[in-house]
Amino acid sequence: MKKLVWLVLVLGLSLALAACGDASGESVDGGPLEEEFADPTTAEQVTIDSVDAFGVVSAKKDVAISVDFNARVETVHVQAGEKVTEGMALVDFDISELNNELNSKKRDLEFYQKKLGQKNYDATKMSYDLEVAKEELETQERQFNGKESLYNSGAISKDEFDGAEDAIVAKRNAVKNMQLSLSTTYSNVSNNNLETK
Repeated sequence: MKKLVWLVLVLGLSLALAACGDASGESVDGGPLEEEFADPTTAEQVTIDSVDAFGVVSAKKDVAISVDFNARVETVHVQAGEKVTEGMALVDFDISELNNELNSKKRDLEFYQKKLGQKNYDATKMSYDLEVAKEELETQERQFNGKESLYNSGAISKDEFDGAEDAIVAKRNAVKNMQLSLSTTYSNVSNNNLETK
């Protein structure tokens, strides 16, 4: 058993020495594998084996820069491959087209606000006119009730009574039309308000 242990140890040691590499001092491509540096314990130059490597370093993450408005690139502040940090200016944009569009929207908004103001004024005026018409209708209805009793007593003619009745019907129709117009105007004001928003 001891022989077997010794044999395994000797075989393992020889494999370990063989795996430590070639002491020829050359790299795989034939260049030197040495680099000098100062040993901090002895303060003298020591030569160590090193590996020279070359290749392409690729970024872990690509980030695409995009904007969600119309603009042209005016100035690029960084070069390809340059290291950037957070908050660093990368690009300046020419946003004159965006400003023109914004000014156009502002003019549209002013137009709709004026239009809405006019509609509000119209609605207020119509509401006032409707209240006046309702009061006039109430007055005419009271007068008609008086004329009806006069007609029944024979104090006024049928033509005068019929004329008063026609005037009340016309006034009622006018009040209904004004109510419909006011309702339509309020609807327009509501629609214009939504459009303005």
